[in-house]
Amino acid sequence: MLEILSTGLKTFVVPLPCGDDVEVGDKEAIDFKPKARIKRWDGECSLTLELPTDEKVLPVVEDKKVKWKGEDTNLEMFSKEADDENENGGFEYDIVLKKKPKSNVQTLNFNSDNLKFYYQPPLTQEYKAGWSDEFQCNISVTETDVTNTDTGDNLVHRPEKVVGSYVAYHATKSNIHSSQAEADKYKTGQALIWFRPKIRDSSSPPKDCWCKLNIDEANGVRRIVIPQDFLDNGIPPFTIDDWFGSQETAGSGGNFLSNQLHGATFTSPADTDTGISISAYVQGTSSSFSLKGVLVLRSNLNIVANGIGSPTALSSSYAWRTSIFSTSPSITPSTAYVLMAINNDPGTPKIKYNSGGTNQLVIDGSNSYSSPSNPTDAFFANLLYSIYCTYTAGGGGAAYVPKFMGIT
Repeated sequence: MLEILSTGLKTFVVPLPCGDDVEVGDKEAIDFKPKARIKRWDGECSLTLELPTDEKVLPVVEDKKVKWKGEDTNLEMFSKEADDENENGGFEYDIVLKKKPKSNVQTLNFNSDNLKFYYQPPLTQEYKAGWSDEFQCNISVTETDVTNTDTGDNLVHRPEKVVGSYVAYHATKSNIHSSQAEADKYKTGQALIWFRPKIRDSSSPPKDCWCKLNIDEANGVRRIVIPQDFLDNGIPPFTIDDWFGSQETAGSGGNFLSNQLHGATFTSPADTDTGISISAYVQGTSSSFSLKGVLVLRSNLNIVANGIGSPTALSSSYAWRTSIFSTSPSITPSTAYVLMAINNDPGTPKIKYNSGGTNQLVIDGSNSYSSPSNPTDAFFANLLYSIYCTYTAGGGGAAYVPKFMGIT
């Protein structure tokens, strides 16, 4: 955990591994407020949580945590280190219930600035929308996995902490960047993932279970729903692990099988001229196999002229793989396109995605890596792929500075 900076008795700064920080407290208030403002991109986007209370309690800093100790409730606020599951670390806002609460719903004041949220449902709920009808196989669906029972192949996986979570995107920078510096800063516009909270009791060893998370933007509240039987049978104090990941790639992974075109829809900005490359966040079996980017016009699902990129080797771990157009395809400004990718890996390569975006996803399940064809028989779904495209702006004269467009 990073060192906490004190800016007085009422406010603190908690640095995050991603380079942004969290403001704890409220410099405008007379007394300390158990409030945390999580900022991304130097405060360009933010969300604020506050425990509603009239208690006047000064916090302390212990073990690199800001600790607020109320009569019935404590708070511990601190940064989380980056790890394999969350590449940019995050922030934890833990709620400690000293005794069994009167209600199993913990309500916090909540507001956000310049963010849009997408709920990540259990896969059982997501697949009720008819996704599974597109697969000609026997399918078993759980909250976290969709499996082909004939082969045992895990078609889709959503980590437990992502089930019931919310993904937040920059409200205006999600898929357009005006310079390389801006592209490096925003990447695909995903700000964070608000993971599903987990509660644990004080038994030895402690018992735990998942809670439900709900954001009510209209009323400015956020609710954590604790299973009542856990409170009835557990031993207080109870600790709710409530945290955010400053994660810039999608939280779930799905099959990206060979000779299938997978992609996401975008609308080109007003200054587009020619395409440069397509990148996707994927995992292959080995570097012996490759990916090609494919640019498709959304209106008729035809591949644009020169819209098939050069092969780029896959990796056995998730990574951005970039396919460059050998001849730059023309892109019409303010027009809907589909950024697609296809591979020749005979194993079970994967691609990252989030739930959300009406008919954003486009998949053609029968195509050809060696000679991609128009995906006119593709189907659509409300998912957001980790894929983007670079392009040059029209007007000429200036040295090429790539711009990025895409959706995670």
